[in-house]
Amino acid sequence: MYNYDYFCVWHIWRGLFTVKDAPLLDTKTNRLIIYQMNSNAKSNSRKTFVVGKKLLSSLVLLCVFAVGSFAQNVITGRVTDESGAPMPGVSIYIKGTTRGVVSELDGSYSISVSKSDIIVYSSMSYITEEVKVGNQKVIDVVLREDDNALDEVVVVGYGAQKKAHLTGSVAAVGQEEILKTTSSNVSQALVGKLPGIVSQQSVGQPGSDDVTMLVRGYSSYQGTSPLVLVDGVKRTMRSVDAHDIASISVLKDAAACAVYGMDGGSGVILITTKSGTEGKATINYSGSMTLSHATALPKMMTGTQYMEYYNLGRVLDGNEPYFTQEQIDMTSNGDPNDGLENTDWTAPLYRTTTMQQHSVSVNGGNKKVRYFISGGYLSQNGIIEGHNYSKTSFRSNVEATPIENMKIALNLGGWVSDNYIPGGYSYENQKSYSIFHQMLYSLPFVPQEINGQPVSGYRTKNTAANPLYGSAHSGFQETKTVKVETSARAEYSFPFLKGLKASMFFSWDWRNQNGKTFSYSYKVLAPDSFGSTSYSWQDAANLLKDKNMYKGETMVQQVVIRPQISYNNTFGKHSVGALFLYEQTQDQSESFTGSRRTFAFADLPYLNFGDSGTAQNSESFGHGAQAGYVGRLNYIYDDKYLVEFSGRYDGSYLFHKDHRWGFFPSASLGWVMSKEKFFADAFPQVDMFKIRGSIGELGSKNVSAYQYRKSYSWSANSVAFGTTPTAQNTLYNAVSYPFEELTWERMRSSNVGFDFSAWKGKLSVEADFFYKYTYNILNSIGSIFPPSLGGHYPSQENSGSFDNTGVDLIVRHRNRINKFNYGLTGTFTYAHNRILSKKQSDNILPWQSVLGSSVGAIWGYKSDGLYQSQEEIDNAPKPANVTPRLGDIKYVDINGDGQINSEDMVRIARSTMPEMMFSFQFDADYAGFDFSLQFQGAALCDKMLMGAWSNLNGVTDLTPLTVPWYGNYDNAPLYLVEGSWRPDNTDAQFPRLSVDKASYRNNGLQSDFWKRDGAYLRLKNATLGYTLPAKLLNKIKVDRLRIYVTGTNLLTFTDFKYIDPESQNVITGYYPQQRTFSFGVNLSF
Repeated sequence: MYNYDYFCVWHIWRGLFTVKDAPLLDTKTNRLIIYQMNSNAKSNSRKTFVVGKKLLSSLVLLCVFAVGSFAQNVITGRVTDESGAPMPGVSIYIKGTTRGVVSELDGSYSISVSKSDIIVYSSMSYITEEVKVGNQKVIDVVLREDDNALDEVVVVGYGAQKKAHLTGSVAAVGQEEILKTTSSNVSQALVGKLPGIVSQQSVGQPGSDDVTMLVRGYSSYQGTSPLVLVDGVKRTMRSVDAHDIASISVLKDAAACAVYGMDGGSGVILITTKSGTEGKATINYSGSMTLSHATALPKMMTGTQYMEYYNLGRVLDGNEPYFTQEQIDMTSNGDPNDGLENTDWTAPLYRTTTMQQHSVSVNGGNKKVRYFISGGYLSQNGIIEGHNYSKTSFRSNVEATPIENMKIALNLGGWVSDNYIPGGYSYENQKSYSIFHQMLYSLPFVPQEINGQPVSGYRTKNTAANPLYGSAHSGFQETKTVKVETSARAEYSFPFLKGLKASMFFSWDWRNQNGKTFSYSYKVLAPDSFGSTSYSWQDAANLLKDKNMYKGETMVQQVVIRPQISYNNTFGKHSVGALFLYEQTQDQSESFTGSRRTFAFADLPYLNFGDSGTAQNSESFGHGAQAGYVGRLNYIYDDKYLVEFSGRYDGSYLFHKDHRWGFFPSASLGWVMSKEKFFADAFPQVDMFKIRGSIGELGSKNVSAYQYRKSYSWSANSVAFGTTPTAQNTLYNAVSYPFEELTWERMRSSNVGFDFSAWKGKLSVEADFFYKYTYNILNSIGSIFPPSLGGHYPSQENSGSFDNTGVDLIVRHRNRINKFNYGLTGTFTYAHNRILSKKQSDNILPWQSVLGSSVGAIWGYKSDGLYQSQEEIDNAPKPANVTPRLGDIKYVDINGDGQINSEDMVRIARSTMPEMMFSFQFDADYAGFDFSLQFQGAALCDKMLMGAWSNLNGVTDLTPLTVPWYGNYDNAPLYLVEGSWRPDNTDAQFPRLSVDKASYRNNGLQSDFWKRDGAYLRLKNATLGYTLPAKLLNKIKVDRLRIYVTGTNLLTFTDFKYIDPESQNVITGYYPQQRTFSFGVNLSF
């Protein structure tokens, strides 16, 4: 047995340099010491460690051994990251010694050990792993990224910073987390991943299933969405393939957002796409097939149930039954042609649809040129036969170093999408003759067809429609979009001053959108009367017999120019960073629309085949500009004390020249307490503890252009002049009262937070507490002026204010037990806002003032259950001209005047957008298997089943979800009739079962009776994958092969289970959210 003490001499031929008696390891940091010929070379945690053949041939290693010990075992293995990619350059050493090696290009290694030894695997930005040798001969190790590593770099506004040096509130997520969910767009993949984001997906329609997002809740009365930047340019999330994304950062406070000035008030989301890396070319393929199904829809009455409950309702109204027993029996006698049937019109809503996605990328390069090139394809089918959304994307990111100190980056991206919707019916909620409204509420005793001919089940023959047949025989809607995204950046590092860089950035984006709608009526059989078995041919309602076509085309261009100079350097314990840039953005748009009617052929859907006498067309154009000067200064002392100042001097064409420019500053401080000796001595288990705080002002330019100027619009043939009046063209006031003082909204934001990591990254916490005060909010004030002024008064003014208070938090735990790796992540977001000032009528009642309420709060009447006795009816205050009946809704007389009227309206419900969101995620991997489970939920929000219809200018009405036989005929959910008040069901959830309209006016008032708690908890995502062993793949020259299955929206727990809790208010029929099951493969070679 021999004990070995090592010393090494590295000798380079030709006298380049010699390092004598150099230890292989720094025993204080447990880092491998690598001596480089170029002392100015930069260290990079992700840089591939390459030792060239020439260097190997010139290296002579002399080892001197002393003191004997037993012969040792040789352990071999391979080091990979969580994606299965090999990790070269990993420090691998025996704990407590200076003996170690470095992993090779393919991640392999070999080291001599004793059975009692512990091997340590260490790489910058990765969690250090320790493995006891024992009887093992082969040890393969997977290193996981350390989200709390002090050297981790986070993308921030116009640059990047070490996470340990951040003083603002920034949340970031990498590609691995994004791709754990198979989704049609990036916004869906972000749900529940980051603190500070409040989200809601209200529909599941292909091409329109984006998630609405707010950063820390509402920022204004309008609830403006955050600014989204892709590679530094304002773009949409939908424009990016998730497989092309390297990271996403969410900027939440003034310190992080001030550099975006009047665009940063609602938060900023930065998406950074991948870039090439040095090394051999690597090809990656990801493909998946997804099956989708509606998450939740109410079960509707069958034809038999409809007739039976309809008869019961009439009896309770004091009338005779309408349907005979013979008619009721005909619905279930099995004869498809007798005119009555049990028809499930909703069946297509439950149809399982498919989505396929494919992505191929290649990346690689050398010191001179690095590249990342990708292509993607998505095809998503809708629940209506023929409905399809497809998208083909392309991206090329190339970075070159043509000369020393010079870098050039050229990015080119683009996509083409085609959204084809069959039929002339709308897919939107609350739209007249919406196809989903027809499917939900058509008469269930009317057959879909008789003797092969389509039949209308929608109300009467005057409203005839067959949703399924009509979708295939009433035209189409199609939108084609082409988008090109380009950017170029040249950066020069000045050799005479270390850290000084100058760059020029330029981008040009172009989008062309071409839309066409072709609609026409069709023939359909309709019952001659309600419940009749006699049918006659009718033209489908709400569609033109002579066919109608509308076509539009829009072209948008955006140009960004950004010269920039920056400086970053370290002097002993002092680190200084400075940034200054100028940014100018110009937008230009043009659009053209045309329409014709009376087409001879439905098979020739082109404008020139329509009647030229019906032709109409219009054209519009627009342009805008914005410019800003950005500055940021950072100072760090001893990696402990952090100071940052930033700001933007911003200007926009939207405002008058005297109020066009504004300054948006911020200041922030940080203290890394864990660097202090007293802290390290008191808490040795703590890796890092930092407290930080910021304050600053942000802006929002939420205003239409040219409100500061008097402007006119052209009206054709709308005014008559002269002694013999004839219609003439004229100009009319569009802005009759210019408001030169109009300016941007301002947000004063403050934030206090801390970052904590302990036990070598096993536990980490990031918490932020924020307060945002928004003032100068644009307030609509036109309604407070008398009509006699003829419109000569301001319609808006900067007079409103509100505040927003909350907390966002993320907690992580990661650990390894032998070969079993697992992680737990929890996120929490709470954001509560209050309206502090808003222009209101002088005679507003105290309980009707919006002051103190939240944005999106709903107003109506307070209910007091259902009437249970005639005595209650006689003694209760009632709405005017209304005679309630037993089982109708009883209301509270707020002002005590003995009647129910508008003065009794109070705040009855919270916003549909939740104030609280949370998630919990469990991840694990073992022996090639990986598993992920995510729960996500929301709270402090409400859902209204009836109320103001947004598509009817705010008119309040019941819906088919709240009253049986809406519109006199519509089918109703089974829960509604089963839970209705009846003499034998007085403890009911819903008002009395009734066919007539005697109770309609009473129960149709917007009240909290129709409010439901919108809180929910979902099993948002579950994934199981398996990565094939590297030894097996090496034989077929494949680097990595993983297969997986994943599901989204698998389970939902909520108070109201009949519709999805994220759906819109006042549902009349919409494209439901989807539950998905995906099967996929990831391949690298």
